[in-house]
Amino acid sequence: MVVVHAMVVVHAANIQDRDGAKLVLEQIKGTFSRLQLIWADAAYAGQLVDWVKITCAGCLITILTCTIG
Repeated sequence: MVVVHAMVVVHAANIQDRDGAKLVLEQIKGTFSRLQLIWADAAYAGQLVDWVKITCAGCLITILTCTIG
């Protein structure tokens, strides 16, 4: 049996993706205690990676890239 836990967090459209990600992760911190890996696309690269290391202890954020061709 697979059990999927989900949570929806909505923020304003005028917030940059990486800033919105911080809002989402702040909301779920402590809720998903087994969360260890976050996958994100290149829009989330940069300061968010360092922020996750500091703020979400035990989590690893991996930036995925797409190769065309």
